Amino acid sequence: MLYSERISNGCLNLGVIAVLGCFFLNAKSERRAWLRQSLSVFVSLLFSCAATPVFAETVELPVVHVYGERPLAEPVPLSRSDLDALPVAEGGFSEALRYFPGVQLSDTTRGGDAGGEIAPVDFVISGGRLEENRISFDGVSIDNRLDPASRNPNLLNDLAGQTVDVLPNLHLVDEIILYDHNIPARYGNFTGGVVEIQSRLPATEAGGVVYLRTTGDRWNKEQVSDGDTDDFVISTDPKRGEPRYTIYDAGIDLDLPLSRHWRSLLSWQTLQSRLPFHHLGGTKVQHRRTDNLFGKLLWEPSWKRRLEFSLLYTPVREARFVAESLDSDYRLRRDGLLLSSTYQHSFAQTEWEVRLALRRSENSRQAPRDWYNWQVTPSRDWGTLSQLSEPYSREGGFGDLQKKQTGISIGSDLEAHPRPLTEAIRHQPAVGIELEQLQGLFVRPEPSTVYTIASACDPEDPDDPDCKVRCADDDPACVDDEQYFDTRSLHLAGRARVHLTRWAIYGEERFCLGDWEFRPGLRLTRDDYMRNSTLAPRFALRWKILPQERLLLTFGVNRYYGQALLTNKLREALQYQKIEKRTLDENGAPLPWETSVSTEVVTRYGQLRTPYNDELAIGLHGRLGSVPLSLDYVAREGHDEFAREKGDVQPDGTQIYTLNNRGRSHYQSVTLSGDWQGRFLAVRAVLGWQQSRNNAEDYDTLLDAGIEREPVWYKGAEVQRDELPRSSYNHAFKGDLLLQGLLGCGWSWSSDLRYRSGYEVVGRTTSDPKTETLPDGTILDIYEAQKLPAYWLVDGKLLWRRPVSLGKEVQFSIELLNLLNQRVATDTDEDTFLPGRRLWLGAEYRF
Repeated sequence: MLYSERISNGCLNLGVIAVLGCFFLNAKSERRAWLRQSLSVFVSLLFSCAATPVFAETVELPVVHVYGERPLAEPVPLSRSDLDALPVAEGGFSEALRYFPGVQLSDTTRGGDAGGEIAPVDFVISGGRLEENRISFDGVSIDNRLDPASRNPNLLNDLAGQTVDVLPNLHLVDEIILYDHNIPARYGNFTGGVVEIQSRLPATEAGGVVYLRTTGDRWNKEQVSDGDTDDFVISTDPKRGEPRYTIYDAGIDLDLPLSRHWRSLLSWQTLQSRLPFHHLGGTKVQHRRTDNLFGKLLWEPSWKRRLEFSLLYTPVREARFVAESLDSDYRLRRDGLLLSSTYQHSFAQTEWEVRLALRRSENSRQAPRDWYNWQVTPSRDWGTLSQLSEPYSREGGFGDLQKKQTGISIGSDLEAHPRPLTEAIRHQPAVGIELEQLQGLFVRPEPSTVYTIASACDPEDPDDPDCKVRCADDDPACVDDEQYFDTRSLHLAGRARVHLTRWAIYGEERFCLGDWEFRPGLRLTRDDYMRNSTLAPRFALRWKILPQERLLLTFGVNRYYGQALLTNKLREALQYQKIEKRTLDENGAPLPWETSVSTEVVTRYGQLRTPYNDELAIGLHGRLGSVPLSLDYVAREGHDEFAREKGDVQPDGTQIYTLNNRGRSHYQSVTLSGDWQGRFLAVRAVLGWQQSRNNAEDYDTLLDAGIEREPVWYKGAEVQRDELPRSSYNHAFKGDLLLQGLLGCGWSWSSDLRYRSGYEVVGRTTSDPKTETLPDGTILDIYEAQKLPAYWLVDGKLLWRRPVSLGKEVQFSIELLNLLNQRVATDTDEDTFLPGRRLWLGAEYRF
């Protein structure tokens, strides 16, 4: 077929797709109008193709296969071209990770009725916990250790956390590499996996890109249970759904060469969401905003030497209010800052790299200091406008809070080039060292009071003493002749600080003997926070069964150690709550407050061991023709994972929680993955099975002494508690099929078809009987399982690029997520769902 004929046929096919897509995605009453519009689009496309200049179409040359050897256990990365093609909604890096084997994304980070949220999606790797991954940006760890698993923005005494200090801009990422097994010794401080995010280098020529993407409730389909539809439409806060929202994702990237050897890259991105809600008879708007400012300076005098300086600043702002509450506005702020420099030098026989980084994250809340739960009375009557079921006039907030984490780190790696050890053996040694110091701070700057119980006047009882209450001028919790608060909880001001110094050294050797390759390694880590030293052995081998990597076997036995959570120590030092009460005197004046009981919740840190995972990995890798295929089996046993236990209430009312190492987990998986690259079509496929069990989902799970191996009654048999299936991130089967294709005329497309099997949510039974008595008299708690459904989802993306002049280009994109608007429940009550159909429109201008 002639090249021009291929272009024409591609345009014809594209026009037919446009007509049929518009026809079938609309109701019958609307199809006639849409058909007219689609025909107009079809004709426009034909003229566009006819007018496309020759230089607008990329000429495809014949495919040449070059067979090289990847380093042992080195995974296939997501490249820049892959990231451009992926439909990834809000554009966070975590959404792109679902295309890797061994990764499971959270089904509950964004609900089907919460389309206006822009927070990153949570994920786990190889059955680990979401906070136990090592995430690096340009070689520097960006893990956050301040309550990384907490997600509730409405906590009274604490702040929601996140797993990373900074949020990298996906537009600037050159590639993402994920290690889920056989992880080299240069990586530490994780029991899940490693995510390496590498930003791109500044270009050698001046240029840039301006882009805008947007979506909104008018284009999307929300998934709400049938019984909640009315409440959803008149929602008063995100808990009841987000019926109206608009999201914008905009930014600019600039490449600025400064001289022959100096180049720079500047970038700014903003992701904003606007969410109106019903509020006290009117409308009030909440806001979410994440900005991303990035700068990189590169000095590259030769191919042997490179020096990089980079700055990444990601402020996150959220403007919220308490539902149906007066003067309850509060602001959440999360600031992340990363300053880093990297020097790389290629010597004759070695490669040397040194890194220096300073990072800082701050998480804070600014809110009214005190909270009032007034009875509805003539002067406190706004509760009559509330849609909430409780008959109260609510007012205020829960006070200011602040968390900070600062850290400085330095690291160096030295890797030799492969060299002969004997006539038959070649080897490649590598060594490295890391030193890191972290500091955590938790502050409640001033006391906060929650006035909980108000005693109000009964108009029908003339002798009610509350109708004659007389308030002091400085008493904010009292209204003359109407009501006064007789109970309050006082949250004391407090400050806690913790320091951590950690160092690590590692050594690794790669031996090649004919068709065999061995990679033994050791990593030694010491920290002065948990006062533990850990030695993690790593071992992997590869055997080339057939030449040119047509078939090879891999095997690995490894141990991975996690890291401390600073939030544990901070909780130990922060006081929480006291209950105070008062009554009226004979004249109707409130008496002074008196402490009724202390209900402090104190978390004691104690001496803990470092959590660790032991891993066994076996794999077969090869090629079927030109298609690389990988079959991997991974088994892990998790030990000493963090949990906590509840102690006895002390005589003064203090409730003590103690952190412990009683968590256990078991994980195994089998994955088959492959890639195929053709002239007009690229395919990436992943098919996997996994089994994950644990007795503690996160570090806040209550796990008292003796129950980590406690027998329970499950499915008609006695089983140990740590053998129960995991209740989240536990789809037994997953499949992903990512297709990328060219249509001609500057058009390209991608589609992601994914399958997730259902899984069981396990918990104590809520129906009778709740226990099972064994023949020997032992009484076991009964656990039951409820099934969540399996589902298929289809996402798609359509791109059109057109040069407007030499070196300048425009691009338009359409992204459709959950194209078929599948209704998928994410809880056993079937009242929360995955997001429905989402439509994103985007435009870019490159120059």
